[in-house]
Amino acid sequence: ANDAFSNPVQLNAELYHEVDGVNIGATKEPNEPNHCSDPGGASVWYRWTSFVSGKAVAQVTQGVRKCVAVYVGASVGALTPIGAYPYRDVDDTVWFDAAANTTYYIAVDGLLSEDPFPRPNVSAFRLRVGLRKQIAFTSLRDGNYEIYTMEADGSSQRRLTNHPASDREPASDPFDASIAFTSNRDGNNEIYLMKSDGTNVRRITSDPANDHSPVFTSDGGAILFVSDRDGNPELYLVGLGGFWGTGTQRLTTYLGDDLDPAIVMLPSRISTIAHSAFRILDPQTGAGDYDLVVQLESGQEIWTGTSAEDRQPSWSRDGQNLVFTAIDTQGFETLWAWDLVGRARSLGIAQGSHASWSPWQDEIVFATTRTGNGQIFKMKADGSGATNLSNNTAWDGEPRW
Repeated sequence: ANDAFSNPVQLNAELYHEVDGVNIGATKEPNEPNHCSDPGGASVWYRWTSFVSGKAVAQVTQGVRKCVAVYVGASVGALTPIGAYPYRDVDDTVWFDAAANTTYYIAVDGLLSEDPFPRPNVSAFRLRVGLRKQIAFTSLRDGNYEIYTMEADGSSQRRLTNHPASDREPASDPFDASIAFTSNRDGNNEIYLMKSDGTNVRRITSDPANDHSPVFTSDGGAILFVSDRDGNPELYLVGLGGFWGTGTQRLTTYLGDDLDPAIVMLPSRISTIAHSAFRILDPQTGAGDYDLVVQLESGQEIWTGTSAEDRQPSWSRDGQNLVFTAIDTQGFETLWAWDLVGRARSLGIAQGSHASWSPWQDEIVFATTRTGNGQIFKMKADGSGATNLSNNTAWDGEPRW
């Protein structure tokens, strides 16, 4: 059905798309370019208009010898290719810079087979189109804590902050346009905001207490954070304008400490907040441990976790799964996942912390000391295939996708 450039599959204006397609029976039109410099001959077309500007990706994740190409233009014979292929001799991934309200045409074609009678490979495939969200993290490679970013494969590691104070705990907004972080550059820990390229740094909170652990709401309009301004650590929210206003409101009122906020919102603005709370088990001694608290929009609270101390929850984009760190009495950290059905499972990752889901929900980035010093790794969602991304001799930690 989408064999012709004039009849592409329309991808709606969401940040991330993952669609199944097939190029069996597809053809090549007159004046159609050779995608990926290969004659091909069995192309299908997709159209995507981004509503924000940012780094983007088009990628075929399944399928036999597939090529993907991205264009701008009004007709099949007047197309301008854009972007670049980041991996040598691989034509299934294009990185490009998307501009807001610009329409892009994505072609998926089969590369010519290498048998005596060349023909384009045809098969089912899966196509991803959307923002190419960076991984933000903290590093000591410059002698003090600074904020860095890198691509999902560990490339293009870039320093964003340059200050003698401690800059830590970065969190990117959903559009990868801004990064919130914790800094003591004005004497105590406060929440700061900067553009994703490190410019336009500005202070968001101003209180004699310690404000830390920022995380954006799913629409990017507000920041959750932890503050002890009322005597013990509690969750707060500060608006950045628009729907949320610009005020600060307290979200929790527990007797114990509330830490590690995570929030996910549906398009209807129904939100679910998860955080780590200290549950007092013995009122006489104050003994207890940290468990995860999931607060639904209805007001219902779900206390969950493991027999260890459960910290640092992070939501998947669809709000169906959490990944978190369980810390035993010896301080040993392992990574776990939990779903809204109430099932918790170990991911088999020892010495792991500060885990965060990829936007595509198929990978998890995390910090680990398995190499002897802190490093940033990523793995598949089931805990397999862990690989080192930061590969640095200094300490790297606190990643956030």
